[in-house]
Amino acid sequence: MLGDIIMYFKDYIKMMRDRDKITQAQLANALNVSLNTIKKIESGSTKIPNSKLLNAIAEYENAHPCKVLSRILFGDIVEDTDERSKKAMRVTFAYFSYKYLEGWNIDHVFNVEYVDDIGDRQFIGEISKKKDSKYVLLIDYIDRYQLDTRYIDWREYQIGFFTQIFTTMISIDKKYMGMNILFDANDEKEVTIFNALKSFDTDRVKTQITYILFDDVEYKIKDTHLVTK
Repeated sequence: MLGDIIMYFKDYIKMMRDRDKITQAQLANALNVSLNTIKKIESGSTKIPNSKLLNAIAEYENAHPCKVLSRILFGDIVEDTDERSKKAMRVTFAYFSYKYLEGWNIDHVFNVEYVDDIGDRQFIGEISKKKDSKYVLLIDYIDRYQLDTRYIDWREYQIGFFTQIFTTMISIDKKYMGMNILFDANDEKEVTIFNALKSFDTDRVKTQITYILFDDVEYKIKDTHLVTK
C-alpha cells in the first residue's frame, strides 16, 4: 500500500530510455523482462516494480535498490527547493523506501494532523506494517526540532525535547503505536544530537518514541534508541 503517493515509475523508465537512447525492446532485453512489461510501465498500468524487476533496474543503473525505489516513488527533488528542505526530503524519502522494502506500507507523506492546543501540524509521514495495518507509526525529522548545538545545555535539551515529542504524541487526534524521529547519519550535527539524546531514558511512560540514525548513502539504519520502555 502506498497511500497518497504520486508515483513516477513510467517517468523513470522513459528517462532511462531517453538517456541511453534505446528502444522499449532493448530495455526489456537489458532487464530480462518482456516487451509488454515495459509497455505496461510506460502506459502507467504498472505503478511499482516487484522485487525482481527492481533489482534488475538497480543492477542496470549500478545503484542501490532503495535509491531507485525512492526515485520511482517520489520522483526527483525539485532543484529550486531550499537546501534545508532538500536534505530533509532526501533522508526521509530514502528511509521510506527502505521501510517499504522491509515490509511496511507508506500510508501518507507530509501528512497533517490536528494537535490539541496547537492546531494543524505537518509531519514527515505515516507508515504501517503490511501484515498488521493497525500498527501505525508517525514519522518526523529532527531538523524540525533542532537547536544551535554550540549553546546547548544537554540535560535541559533532553528533557525539553522529550517533553515536546511526548506531548505532541498524546495530543494528536489520531492514535499511533509510536513515533520515529529521523536523524541523518551523515550530518555531524545531527549525530551529535542523536548521541546526546540517547543518554536520556524514562520508564514512567508507555508511548514508544524511537530515534533512528539513518544513512541515506548506504541506505541502512546505523543506530536506534527506544526512549520509552
